Amino acid sequence: MEIVFFNNRSEKFFRSVDDSLRSHLNEAFLLLGEYNYNLGMPFSKSLGVRLFELRVVDVIHLRFVYTFYRGKIWILHGFTKKTERISRRDIDYAKKQLKILLR
Repeated sequence: MEIVFFNNRSEKFFRSVDDSLRSHLNEAFLLLGEYNYNLGMPFSKSLGVRLFELRVVDVIHLRFVYTFYRGKIWILHGFTKKTERISRRDIDYAKKQLKILLR
């Protein structure tokens, strides 16, 4: 399944990832494209209605929030996870992006 960045912010974050994490990031995106709905832990986790997180775990924990829409995987938000839980701000931003996508 094709993976598409919904906005410049998420694509910019993807491109900014340090080379030392690049191989893990590329592996996670390849797995997502191949297994899509069937990708589960430790690589992917549901965040609720229509939102999922792609998990890249290394020294730094990266997260990409995505959804499935019209036969594609849409990357809505990317960020570095700094605490045990995903911040409300990151969840709210991803929900806002989803709402815009579904219009």
